[in-house]
Amino acid sequence: MTVAFEELPPVSAFPVVPGRRWGPGLWWSATTGRHVAAGSNAMRAQLMVLDRDPDVTGLAGRPVRLLWRNPRGQVRSWVPQLFARRADGTALLADCPSHPEAGGERAVKAAQAVAQACAHIGWAYRRLPPLDDVLAANLKWLAGYRHPRNAGRLGLMAAVVEAFTRPRPLIEGAEAIGDPVEVFPCVFHALWHGHLIITEFARYLGMPVAARMTQTQIPDAVCHTYTQAGVQLVLIDEIHRLNPRTTTGAQPADLLKDLTERLPATFVYADINVTDTPLFSGTRGAQLAGRATLITCGPLPTRHGTREPFRDVITDIDNALDLTHHTPGTLPRHAPYLHQRTAGRIGSLTRLIRQAAITAIHDGTERITKTTLDAVQLDHLAEQHNRPTRNR
Repeated sequence: MTVAFEELPPVSAFPVVPGRRWGPGLWWSATTGRHVAAGSNAMRAQLMVLDRDPDVTGLAGRPVRLLWRNPRGQVRSWVPQLFARRADGTALLADCPSHPEAGGERAVKAAQAVAQACAHIGWAYRRLPPLDDVLAANLKWLAGYRHPRNAGRLGLMAAVVEAFTRPRPLIEGAEAIGDPVEVFPCVFHALWHGHLIITEFARYLGMPVAARMTQTQIPDAVCHTYTQAGVQLVLIDEIHRLNPRTTTGAQPADLLKDLTERLPATFVYADINVTDTPLFSGTRGAQLAGRATLITCGPLPTRHGTREPFRDVITDIDNALDLTHHTPGTLPRHAPYLHQRTAGRIGSLTRLIRQAAITAIHDGTERITKTTLDAVQLDHLAEQHNRPTRNR
């Protein structure tokens, strides 16, 4: 008879320390549907993180004691605080110190021995660093909605996923579904389980996502479908919206990390000034930075070797213009002016031509001239670049 470690009770009770504000307790796991023993506030915080991890299938507190002999032949033992089973069958043994020096030299030596033993059988051991205070507080609040009862009535979860298929204010999305008092718990439940993030990957290929599917089943189905479809490139725009140090940003960061490891595709994250955002901050941000190469893309140049990329883009736009009196080739003739006006930025260029075309339709001329282009007020960045300098 064999029993999985995640099914075992603690081999020893967590100590009760007089005067400490937080003592041993139980954490109800949304992953397993059972209680997990927790010995400290720091451990409970790490349990919350692992309970949201779609790759974790089992959790247990202190289910194993390790014994070994040191170089002097003395028997030593250690009981790791936390056990987590992963979907691939491997496991994580972890300790959850409240600060890096907790446990002293004995903890350091034990960590080395336990890490060596775990590596021998294909497991991992980590001393999990304390969470950021803000992240821990937000995660604790969101955890209050992890229980299935917060999914609400039949069909509500599907409505929540549908309402948030695009980024929008929380209150706006909730009111679009119904009474916010009823909807909010379901929204927070979806955020805890990651339904609102991974579902977008499923929707892109038209995959049906049932409300009863778990946080493990959906990523598995997504990865299988993307692999079968031969997806080779995944482009994610506006990546600055992702802040790995926040509760709502941690889960997407973990999901992207998981997908990059499981999908045979190149992931491209696009945005402006990403190094000035929290994207690469914190532990999760460091993991993302370690898996990505930063490529700085400047404005589109007028000339690159023998090619004229900016003029080529304008030519394509010019050919697509559907104005009655438009003469093909008009816009390419203004390429130097358009490059100077937009600083070579594609976004500014398309906004300029689109607004000029709308004006031409409204005034009945049905053509774009340099006068029409001059009358369009562009975005602040382009206007600042185009502002003439005074001679001194």
